[in-house]
Amino acid sequence: MKFTFFRRHLRKAAVIETLLGTVGIPVNLAVAALAVCPREFYGMVCGADVSAVMQLARAFGLGDAQLDGTNINTLSGGERKKVFLALALAAEPTILLMDEPTNSLDAASKTLLLSELKKRRGLSLIVTHDSIFDDVCDRVYFAERGTVIEHEKDKLA
Repeated sequence: MKFTFFRRHLRKAAVIETLLGTVGIPVNLAVAALAVCPREFYGMVCGADVSAVMQLARAFGLGDAQLDGTNINTLSGGERKKVFLALALAAEPTILLMDEPTNSLDAASKTLLLSELKKRRGLSLIVTHDSIFDDVCDRVYFAERGTVIEHEKDKLA
């Protein structure tokens, strides 16, 4: 298992934790979110102004049918992942923790995720098997036989 890590200037004091294999929010909100559409869920978390998160969700390829007409619990795994990634990235937390964020994502969504991570001004900790993060991280760590080993970026191949 590989851990990728990169750091930018810290900005807002917020932490988004990993939940149910996707980037999520506190359990009580996440459970309630499963029975509502993404726009309603975004309103529960963000309040009245959901424009930034909706814009990012649309950039991830979610359309009106997924954002307004479908409960989160009936979306596909990839669509749910996009719902939660859009919220996590739009929140601009100081610390962003992600566990396997590229699972169930299409190539275009992976590209968008990398682009958004490059723009971030906070600390991101990503647990992943996906090497696409190697180019955008400051440090890469591998967990091997119970030991965490830091690899120099110029030695990754």
